[in-house]
Amino acid sequence: GGGGGGGGVGGRGGGGGGRGKNIGEGGGGKGGTFPQAKYINMVICKAADRGDMQSLLNVVAAQHAEMSIVNLSTAMHKLARFAKEDDRWSLCPGDARFSVLHNQIRVELERQVGVGHANEGGRGATEILDESMPRCWSTMAWAYGTLQVKSLDVSPVFRLIGKLGLVHIAAFKPLELTNLLWGFAKVKAPTPPLFQAAARHITADLRPFSSSNLSTLIWAMVTAQQNDADTVQKIVEEFASRLPNSEVKPVELTNLMWGLATSKLHPKANVLYAVGGRALDLLPDFKLQELSITCWSFARLHARYDRLFAGVALHLATSPTLLQQIHPQGMANLLWAFEKQMAMGSAATEQIWAALRVLIGRCMSLLKQLKPQEFACVFRALACIGVKWNHSAEADSLFVSAAGVGLVLIRRLSAPQCVDLLSAFSTFMSGSGPGIHFPEVFASFLEALAQRCLDNISELGLSGAMHVVEVAVRAVQFFGEQQRCLVSVLARLVLRVRPERFSAKGQRMLASLCQMSTEDVDLDGLRQALSCLASETADGSPNPSSPGAHDAFAAAAPMVPGPVHP
Repeated sequence: GGGGGGGGVGGRGGGGGGRGKNIGEGGGGKGGTFPQAKYINMVICKAADRGDMQSLLNVVAAQHAEMSIVNLSTAMHKLARFAKEDDRWSLCPGDARFSVLHNQIRVELERQVGVGHANEGGRGATEILDESMPRCWSTMAWAYGTLQVKSLDVSPVFRLIGKLGLVHIAAFKPLELTNLLWGFAKVKAPTPPLFQAAARHITADLRPFSSSNLSTLIWAMVTAQQNDADTVQKIVEEFASRLPNSEVKPVELTNLMWGLATSKLHPKANVLYAVGGRALDLLPDFKLQELSITCWSFARLHARYDRLFAGVALHLATSPTLLQQIHPQGMANLLWAFEKQMAMGSAATEQIWAALRVLIGRCMSLLKQLKPQEFACVFRALACIGVKWNHSAEADSLFVSAAGVGLVLIRRLSAPQCVDLLSAFSTFMSGSGPGIHFPEVFASFLEALAQRCLDNISELGLSGAMHVVEVAVRAVQFFGEQQRCLVSVLARLVLRVRPERFSAKGQRMLASLCQMSTEDVDLDGLRQALSCLASETADGSPNPSSPGAHDAFAAAAPMVPGPVHP
């Protein structure tokens, strides 16, 4: 649905920073003596405080053999924190110094598993807690998830952390457990046993977990596809129950709603009402991505919320800064959500139209940046909302430009997306009066869309192909001599499907298509096929239409883009 909703705001590197008690206060573990480990930690922290990541990596390369688990997790934490706070810096995938750090972490984790820390009844919990190991495992998982180093195989490290964390799940503090699961979700290492054990531990007592923890846990569980419905519902209800008396940030509301919408878990109405009400209160504080995902989530859950969407629409219409922040996926999400709200009978129609007047202009500037699904979604939503030819010069200009861009994009469009665009442009043109001369690019684009459907007819199936014909026949009437190529493509499409599969109503529509042009080989073939069918019917022979096709055109549901799950 829509532009896909994105990956949730937690998908951009949220989930907490592993702060809290200074990680350098733990014990030595493997490596040198405690004074050595403390000295290494001091050097790492000083380099990080100066923003000198090169010096930090040099320390790692020189001292890796003496580094304890605490030193290793501190180095990872500082690198990840710096990368999170400075978008201009990232680790080079081939940096030998980071490779040394990564390898040393694996060696140390293997040592811990080898001495029995991953076994029930292994070495004592006292040593585990003294060395702050759960905090170190959590910090390393969070850091790997934040750094996202390309081509780095993190699966061995996460298998080891998973083994250790599973046995000592109760030793994690709420933030540590939250960051641990976030890291596993971010690097796509779901590890079901770990998530299941964590779910049991979390739901046994939700009180120690902050609202931020709870929303991040929802994001992590859904992203990792380890979202047991009962667990998610319990966490969501706990989050909602705190809203009247707790401070929350927009990102927390967004991640919660994204998790519900992506997993298609429908909470109680009072939960949605509470979350939407708080979102309305915090509207000025929402970033564009948070706003678009929240709107997408409510629409995907089929939750109509007039006050929220009226507020969002007015906020967009009156905030030039926010308008300039809109990116392609955000535009697709917002328009898709507005369309769904209006389809549900929203009373915020006036405000949504006010927002559309400014969003259409922004669409023009984003046009060439739209991905295929976003492109199809934007114009389907605009047409379904009711944007028509001659309603505004800006909308006319946008659709004309879109037809040109669509001709370039055509090979990347799926057959269902082509059906959506055929329907969108046909609906857009249908608001015009008689005698309107549409730009030639419209006919060229619709012909290309129909040809693309013909070339990929297996993606559509029988009902989808029939729907293409219905929509395109409706569009043909808007063109004069420009219709001939489009009619020819439609005739070939009908012959591929076979005219006898169409209902009596469908065949009458095909007959009207045959009257639109006279000089075309494909159309002559369609005329002949329809003539044979008419003769068979006159002779009393049964019409070999497919069983159960009471009305092929009426029964063919519009094809819509499938959701893109993060």
